[in-house]
Amino acid sequence: DIKAPLHKYNTITNTQVRLDLVQASIALIQTSGIAHEFRTTVVGGLISKDDDIEQMHKLVNFSDKYKLHQFRASSKLIDERFFAEEYSVSDSHMTHLRESLKGIQNTAYVQG
Repeated sequence: DIKAPLHKYNTITNTQVRLDLVQASIALIQTSGIAHEFRTTVVGGLISKDDDIEQMHKLVNFSDKYKLHQFRASSKLIDERFFAEEYSVSDSHMTHLRESLKGIQNTAYVQG
């Protein structure tokens, strides 16, 4: 699960993250020989710009399996901040993000 581009990781996760360990984990997964996929939940206002997605895809060395998961606000979430509809991402924006990756990879897909 790729939470954010490296320059936003600490802010998005609301914790101090050792970015070298994030990168080492990605490398370990990629060289393990085990089938895998990387995914990012696209949260409006946090992760939603084309350059954020492209930077995260670059972070996983343009892996051929990178899934964008669409965030939808819900009162069932643990953190009340994310109940607000402003964090939801529209279907059309998800399609736009997916299309923006097409030039980089063959298997970007969106899950709602």
